[in-house]
Amino acid sequence: MDTTGVYPNAVAAPGRAVAWMADLESEYRSSELQDRTRTIFTTCGRAPSYRGAAAANVLTSMEFQHVRFVDGAWQL
Repeated sequence: MDTTGVYPNAVAAPGRAVAWMADLESEYRSSELQDRTRTIFTTCGRAPSYRGAAAANVLTSMEFQHVRFVDGAWQL
């Protein structure tokens, strides 16, 4: 983590958009979310972290192999 509180190579993916960003065919796809073997940590900006948990479930259902949900919230 750097001095801003953001991890190197972190991708901001709003909970409602993560499925579009990870979709291989979507016009909104993110190049960072195309590798299904990449380790991905999800969390939320506020506690409780419902959106972070939902994002982890979505990514797991999209066959990402290494999804980890970090309970709690981040604050900058």
